[in-house]
Parts: sequence; C-alpha cells; structure tokens
Amino acid sequence: MKKPSHLVITGVLALAALALIPALLNGNPAAEPDTTIPPEIDQTALIAEASEYFRQMCEGDFSTFHEALPRSIRSQTAPETIQSAWEDEARKVNASPSLDAAEITFYRPEFSDQLRVEFSVPGEKGSFRFFINYTLAGNLYNYVVWVH
Repeated sequence: MKKPSHLVITGVLALAALALIPALLNGNPAAEPDTTIPPEIDQTALIAEASEYFRQMCEGDFSTFHEALPRSIRSQTAPETIQSAWEDEARKVNASPSLDAAEITFYRPEFSDQLRVEFSVPGEKGSFRFFINYTLAGNLYNYVVWVH
C-alpha cells in the first residue's frame, strides 16, 4: 500500500499534467512575442528622424537630441551625460560612430511596447550600438547606448 504522501504527490502531478493539456494542444498564444509594427507607423519617417539625431550626435551635437526627448527623460539626464556615455562606449570597442559606418535596423523588440531604430557601428573590439526608441504611436521615447 502506498503512503498517503505519495498519493497526494501523484494527485498533484496528475492535476498539473491535465492543466497543461490544452496549452500543449493549442499552443500558448500569450507566450508568443508581438513584434508587429503598427500599420499606421511611417517607418521611413522614423528612421529618417532617428538618423538625423544620430548624425548630429556623431558631429558632437547632443543638445538637439536631448531637447527632443520626453520631459521625463530630459529631467533625468543632460546632453553631457548622453555624450559621456556615447564616448565611453565607443572608446571601449575603439569605434568611431558615423552615419556612413552604421548599420541601421528598425524593429519592434519582443515583448515590448516600443519601436526601435538601432545604429550599429563596428569597432576593433566589438560593436558600438545606439538605440533610439519610440512609442507604438511613433513618439520619441528614450535611448540606450551600449557595446556588444
């Protein structure tokens, strides 16, 4: 005769397996990432706008981009902070960011409510990357600078 604890464990495992059957048969749509770009978004215009900001920063003008950021982001940073992060990350991979050298990609990251224009510039020790993020409505949202 089995111990009562074994019966409880077996029962719990059986219930868990039964609960998983619909997900296994139908798939789990909630787990699928939504990378759809809203059809009303003018991708060309967003890429052009982001490219202009990137070009300006490559030329040393970080103020224009900073002023375009939402007030909530502007209040937490300064043009000098963006420039310092930009220069530090570029130095780490020995990259010279320029619009001509950048590979530009537009996409919606998985599990995100943002759109992203990514600038990737190869360096000697990796890639310098600058992301300009937009809301799904196409409004400038924030930025990320990093190396890979």
